[in-house]
Amino acid sequence: RYQKADWGARPLARDLLEYARFDTHYLIPLRDQLKAELEAQGRWRLANEDFRRACRVNGDRPEPAEVAWERLASRRDLNLRELTILRELTVVRNQIAEKLDRPPFKVVGDEKLIAIARAAPTTKKELADLGLGERQLSRWGAQILSAVGRGAESPLVKRKPAQRPDEAVLRRLEALKAWRKKVAGQLGVESDIILPRPYLLSLAERGGSDLKAILESSSSRLELYGAQILEVLGG
Repeated sequence: RYQKADWGARPLARDLLEYARFDTHYLIPLRDQLKAELEAQGRWRLANEDFRRACRVNGDRPEPAEVAWERLASRRDLNLRELTILRELTVVRNQIAEKLDRPPFKVVGDEKLIAIARAAPTTKKELADLGLGERQLSRWGAQILSAVGRGAESPLVKRKPAQRPDEAVLRRLEALKAWRKKVAGQLGVESDIILPRPYLLSLAERGGSDLKAILESSSSRLELYGAQILEVLGG
């Protein structure tokens, strides 16, 4: 309900305070209950490995501007001039986000950024017509318009050709997906519990020869499914 609320505002509104309080109030008893259930099912060790892996992920880092642009540029409904403007917009958005220590979407969302690139506005009124609020306009309107201007005059970017993965990688990926779906169905769990996506993609890319290295942080999976995975991957 309040995931996109302005949690940086002070003082926080009463409904936000209540939401935050109840969002954490039951976590400790819930943790104890879930741990007991996992232990009863013999899955606590595997779950604990996944919890530790999740804790090691560097979350909340802003997506690099070049990565954000390439992701948005994959849309085929933008022409090269619009893509050039969009590249400048992603750079300035990331610069603002880093200074504020906020995710980029809190500055301007992807869809509005694309709309700005398409319209190539030259005034704050035109930005307002595209849906930017007064606060956005007063704080960042000039920077956004400057980015549009640079993009309108810069040499055109080149659209990267779509790259299809190697056929062997695709075959391994489909084989692993089919295997984990089958095992998950037998155990009555989600497929991702059998083999989370990061492991799945790494195994498809690198094959079975790197199995131990890929599953180094999940010895439970290596013991439970290592032989089956090697069989699926053909040794």
